[in-house]
Amino acid sequence: MKPGTVYTFPLKGGLHGACRVLRGPTESEKHSFDGHLLAHATKWTGKPPLDLKHADLRRIARGARGGILHWVKGKPPKKYVEAGVVAVRKAEQSKTANSLAPWSMFQFVLREQLQETSDPVGAANQRKAAKKNTKQIEQQLLAELKARERIDLAGFVPLSKPRSEREPMEVLKGFIAAMHQWEKECNRIEKTSKSNAPVTRFNLEALAQIFDEFCTPKERKHGRAGSYGTPPEYNPRTQKIVAVRECSARRVEIDTQETSGFKRNLTYVLLKKKQGWLIDSRKRNGQNTTL
Repeated sequence: MKPGTVYTFPLKGGLHGACRVLRGPTESEKHSFDGHLLAHATKWTGKPPLDLKHADLRRIARGARGGILHWVKGKPPKKYVEAGVVAVRKAEQSKTANSLAPWSMFQFVLREQLQETSDPVGAANQRKAAKKNTKQIEQQLLAELKARERIDLAGFVPLSKPRSEREPMEVLKGFIAAMHQWEKECNRIEKTSKSNAPVTRFNLEALAQIFDEFCTPKERKHGRAGSYGTPPEYNPRTQKIVAVRECSARRVEIDTQETSGFKRNLTYVLLKKKQGWLIDSRKRNGQNTTL
């Protein structure tokens, strides 16, 4: 799909809205958004035919949580009609998003905004009912997932060797292997789920088991939050240990290099605690990055 492609869709009262594709993922984004396109809802609303020179087609519509800019996958719904291309400017190419959404999200949000303008009381009641319904559906999907699935970490967590006897390299290798298994299991469950199951909520308990086993017990505000890679980010076969530095009696830094994928150079910081050696953080180019 060509960058800048614009699609229109019906809203209400004969009016239409539009969304626009900006680009595909960069190399650094492919880990999380491979196969997706970055697209945004535009500020244009009106009646066809669409004037591709209209300035609002370049403007990102904003919702309650900011710009309506998401990563979408596959083809848009049948109600989305391709209207042409509005070329993507250089400044727009740097825009990005952290959220995945279905194409229908653009139509839903713009339709809601239109109703907000014409009937604010009715719109508020609809939001309240939708929020309650969404929460109930998510809880039901999560309960169904827990009833039929489990993330198998047998042989990875816990390690057979007592914590107090583990060397730093053993801890790191055990962590990488456990995370690889966790990500494989998450991908398996996602593929076998017949519905849009909330895997990133279901997998949190197993993720906590891994961190309890290998990492220092501290708050990680910008943690993984259940996200996993497809294919897995962690892989014992492609993440090689290249250097070990004993910074002090209680601190060791281990450098790794990825031989495929992003081919990142990473540094893991391990601290010696009462329980033994534990991973405290991971750095890339001197900056902390999510474990």
